[in-house]
Amino acid sequence: MPFASDQPLVAIVTPCYNGAEFLQEVIDSVQEQTYPNLVHVILDNASKDATPEIIKANLGRRVPIVTARNPEVLSLQANWSTAVKLAPAEAEWMRLLCHDDRLRPDAIEKMVAAAGNRANVGIVTSQVESSLGGIPNRGLPEDRTIFSGAEIGASMMTLGWLVVRSDHVMVRRRFIDERDPFYDLSVLSCDVDVVFRIISGHALAYVHEPVAWVREHAASQTNTTAKNDERGVLEWHVFFERYGRNFFTAEKFEEARETYRRKYLLRLYAWRYLQGRRELFDKHRATLAELGWKPGWVDVLKAAFWFGPHKVRQYFNRKAHRAMLERSRQRRQSGLRLQADA
Repeated sequence: MPFASDQPLVAIVTPCYNGAEFLQEVIDSVQEQTYPNLVHVILDNASKDATPEIIKANLGRRVPIVTARNPEVLSLQANWSTAVKLAPAEAEWMRLLCHDDRLRPDAIEKMVAAAGNRANVGIVTSQVESSLGGIPNRGLPEDRTIFSGAEIGASMMTLGWLVVRSDHVMVRRRFIDERDPFYDLSVLSCDVDVVFRIISGHALAYVHEPVAWVREHAASQTNTTAKNDERGVLEWHVFFERYGRNFFTAEKFEEARETYRRKYLLRLYAWRYLQGRRELFDKHRATLAELGWKPGWVDVLKAAFWFGPHKVRQYFNRKAHRAMLERSRQRRQSGLRLQADA
């Protein structure tokens, strides 16, 4: 399939399982992109609904569609890894787009422009509008577009939230060939793992506009599983061990990890003694022991005495962070006004 353009080829990849309800919206949002050099990869994960018919009906449209079907249902991680491998080798970028989300028509154009010709940029993301309403502030200064991976990683680990919306990122296509499977099969938050892996050695470009829309599913299988076994809490500990040293000095890493471990301990013992979730408590304790961490009651007491002063520090740190974001927003708005006047 030839791709003729002076712009780098971008592969939008949609892994799909029983996506008939929203898949047409997804396909239309890709077909409406203003960016000229695109291919849409859709992998059907052995769907039992009308997904194959919808894909077939859209073949031959302006943006070429590359499609395949798994002979049997794969896990989310395996399906995503299989899907991204279908992105053409000549593509410069791969942008994941789930089968019930959408892109604004200028999304890919904005994301490619944000990266520019900077070879050190390995990942691009943006603000994302939620179906639940609002556009979450991801905590990045608005007067900058390029951020070092260490800055993003440290922010994610110290602030305790996803500065990067990990299911709405565009990454260099070559990274897919550097690891097989691309998504870690051992963690539920496999998209978060990819972000940490890439920013460990590359910069991030950010579009300060909501060029994507995500449909939130509180009752989805992934969210339900994560809530039932509190997988995210454990996996964040795993990410600290895997990637934390890439983002901090040795001293700062120990400090940040200890802060997270104390929060984890307090949650762990709250599950056991306040919520009566003994099985969950035992499961986490056993897994942590396998990972080499065996906290005792002394650690729990230290965490309890630490918690009050920590919340006070956290309040003032977040207040200062919000003030910094407001100053950066004002600087960006001033720059936009100057451009408009010129």
